[in-house]
Amino acid sequence: MNTIIFDIGRQIEEGIKSLVYSPTPESPQKVSIAWQNLLSSPPPNNSATTQQELSFIVGEVNRKTAIQKQLIYKVDEDPALLFFPYLEQHGLQFPKKYFNAAWDILGPVVMNLKWHYNRPRPYQLGPKYGIQIDHITTSTHNSPAYPSGHAAYGVLVALVLSNFYPAHASEFHKIAPLVGHARVLQGVHYPSDNKAGTLVATAVWNKIKHNLS
Repeated sequence: MNTIIFDIGRQIEEGIKSLVYSPTPESPQKVSIAWQNLLSSPPPNNSATTQQELSFIVGEVNRKTAIQKQLIYKVDEDPALLFFPYLEQHGLQFPKKYFNAAWDILGPVVMNLKWHYNRPRPYQLGPKYGIQIDHITTSTHNSPAYPSGHAAYGVLVALVLSNFYPAHASEFHKIAPLVGHARVLQGVHYPSDNKAGTLVATAVWNKIKHNLS
């Protein structure tokens, strides 16, 4: 009997450890940036870190306010929208063409990393631990979790705007973390996804910023 219980427990543990977003990853896109070594692996599914993140996420999801729900949908539509009130208040223009050129490079890098690591979304992994995450379903989380594309996008907006308007850089970098937090509130990202999105956006920006026009 003890052997049977041990085998069942081991199978459950292996099922948690090996869970991915999709059993069939997408093929990498051709990009101009060497992306393979930009990030370290995410915390394993069966790690204490991931379990702590899941507990944090479910708490944030369950306590979200009506205002935070509005934030979720605004970020889901376009993270850049969070920056527009500040830009308008100070009479600053959003450098759309310049930003799009940068995102055209960063976006595919993020997607390659997502499918490389193939991390399951919190709402996929949570039930394996008996944790139900009441996430808000939209069309923007149809890919693996790590790194967060939205967090990377928000950080890139802050970096581009800071390049154009350095006197306002500190304010832009206060806004950027709200993007990642909205995705945690939505129940579709771990905090470590957001940290990774910040790291990859910064790394890619430092490689391309002098070559954009």
